[in-house]
Amino acid sequence: MNVMYHTPSRLMRKMPARCDYCAGLSISLLVDLAKQEFSGKIMPEKAFYQHHASLGDLEALANRGCGLCTLMLECFKGTPLDYTQAPTWRTKWTGSACKLEESMFFAANEYPFTDLKLAINSHHVYFLDTLDSVRVFDQILVQVGIIQNLDEATPDDDQHWGFDPLALTLTVPREEAVRVDDYHVGRFQTDPNLGSQQNFDIAKTWLEICQKRHANCLKGDAFELPTRVIDVGIGENAQSLRLIHSNGKTARYITLSHCWGGPVSPLLTTKTLSEFQHLPFHRLPANFRDAIIVARKFGIRYLWIDSLCILQDSKHDWEQESKKMATFYRNSTFTIYAEPPGPQPVKLNIYPNDQRHQVIVKRITHEREDLRTLDDKSPLTSRGWTLQESLLSPRHLYYGNRQIYWKCPNGFESADGLPPGNSTPEFNSGVLSSALFGDLLAESHKEPIDTMQLVSRYYDLVEQYSYRKLAFDSDKLPAFSGLAQRIHTVLPGQYIAGLWSCDFGRGLVWYEQTGSSGHGPSYRAPSWSWAVTNVPITYQGVPLNSDRFELKLLEHDLKYCDPSNPYGEVKSGHVVVQGYTISLVGSNQVVDETLEDRSTIRTYFDEPRLGDDVYVNSGAVVFQVHRGDSTCLLSVRMKVGGDTELRFDPTEFPPEGYPLLLIGTRTAPDDSLYAECLVLREVACRKGSEFERVGIMTIWELDPAWLEEWEERVLKLV
Repeated sequence: MNVMYHTPSRLMRKMPARCDYCAGLSISLLVDLAKQEFSGKIMPEKAFYQHHASLGDLEALANRGCGLCTLMLECFKGTPLDYTQAPTWRTKWTGSACKLEESMFFAANEYPFTDLKLAINSHHVYFLDTLDSVRVFDQILVQVGIIQNLDEATPDDDQHWGFDPLALTLTVPREEAVRVDDYHVGRFQTDPNLGSQQNFDIAKTWLEICQKRHANCLKGDAFELPTRVIDVGIGENAQSLRLIHSNGKTARYITLSHCWGGPVSPLLTTKTLSEFQHLPFHRLPANFRDAIIVARKFGIRYLWIDSLCILQDSKHDWEQESKKMATFYRNSTFTIYAEPPGPQPVKLNIYPNDQRHQVIVKRITHEREDLRTLDDKSPLTSRGWTLQESLLSPRHLYYGNRQIYWKCPNGFESADGLPPGNSTPEFNSGVLSSALFGDLLAESHKEPIDTMQLVSRYYDLVEQYSYRKLAFDSDKLPAFSGLAQRIHTVLPGQYIAGLWSCDFGRGLVWYEQTGSSGHGPSYRAPSWSWAVTNVPITYQGVPLNSDRFELKLLEHDLKYCDPSNPYGEVKSGHVVVQGYTISLVGSNQVVDETLEDRSTIRTYFDEPRLGDDVYVNSGAVVFQVHRGDSTCLLSVRMKVGGDTELRFDPTEFPPEGYPLLLIGTRTAPDDSLYAECLVLREVACRKGSEFERVGIMTIWELDPAWLEEWEERVLKLV
């Protein structure tokens, strides 16, 4: 086999505190090897730098004072083993607290081969990306033993599983950008003091570039201030801090998005309103104080924080301010988002025998933190209110645990200089940005809006929102109202408790895939609205066919807690629809699970049904049963060892009838037809006049001729 690894020259032994192998190593050499063979996130099979022949040799040279060997050894010995299919490096370094027999070092020594191979790689690229995707080389991968060939993986033979490579990070000073050939090397070193002048200068540069150079971003215009704002004073050394009523004044201001996570003190109430004429800086939470300092450093005099600017004991004030929240965040200059040591780093030469140009090699000592994780897994992303705060804010300044980050309609930035890619969220400004900020952009930068594409993005937002938590169930629609309000400015039709009249049928097709989607304990929306449940929901992404079987919305009527806010809390409501119906009958028969293959129908009930200990509620199996000249739908219970013959005997099985309402049909890629239906129940005490949703049904491989048997009706849904 022609292996293109590189071994050190014996002429390099004289370098201080370096073993022969480390003395022969340089970044330029690793880059040359990467040009011969590179694949994102994995070791090359041939073009690598051959290091020590065993972990024992690594330990011996580390004990003689070689810095890079010491770094690698401490990473192996100080990292607890996280064993799945192969030992992985998902757990952070714990140092001397890690027991040797529970460490990655111990696991690696169990392998038949423990030689070390090194290769350069990049954090920002995706798995198996090619060299063309690399903009910054900022990692050295350290492989122990066998390099796993993905095409020859044999999970039944443990010896063929390669050991997960250790990733070491390369960093350089911000003012000393390093290039080797056409590639940047090393991410920028960051100041751990997030409030430092260096971090402020970086953030200020991001803002200036965004305002002056980004064609599709908002400029630095001043807008009308929110009703109340915090006046932080003028200049970094300002001492005054007070709440003021803006009275329509125009100025730049900053907003803070924060996670309450329990009691917050102090709060603005009718009793503390007068006290807030002089806010005590030292009594404010740390993230509030940080936001004030940031505002002063930027020279922006006004700051808006919900708990300090909305009366928390006044329902009227909350209703008035919550419906303006879309404007508050959208018009802010930017929004602030606020969230043990590793082995000793070592320096590595860029070029052989040249110590003037070096990078720092270190172990990442924290759990992964980047914009992708902050956008997906930080405490802020679990809070319902912060979704619209994030989307409605034109610019975002994130304060993580390790560094600062930036997000605007043009893209993402991080203080360490890593380009977009694996460490940043999926970027999709497009139609949503046009809807949210179109009226603030110059005509030359506005994009035409595709209504159906915008509605699809709206359903994506509903799904994201459903995973978040709210302190009060009644906030379900209000905490989403800012987004709905802005989208409605460009979307035709009416907003109906979370759904749109222009695509009402598809808006009904929500469900929870793995369990029930029980309705909340108190009324907050009609039964057919996604706002009734606290569980994560999903939408079908395929639009409904436009044909005569599509559900027709005839009228709607909703009563709101605040009549002036049709996007907020709902008091009551109904819709009148015209569509095709058939009866769904529930049976107490328990059939064997093997019969499930004969069914092409699945029902998802919102609430668990009585006796569901032998019934998979999240996917109730339904069969088409022929009764004379017609076809009926029969829902059964299933378990191993149940009946192997399906029976329909209304005298033996008490019928539990549900009207089934056809929402519409869809055409699959193979041209087969399937249908989406609502499972309804007559409302108690109003028999025959009103119906509520109790579930949803999907019918696969639908015979269009069967629909001719369904009855067309006009129904009132509440």
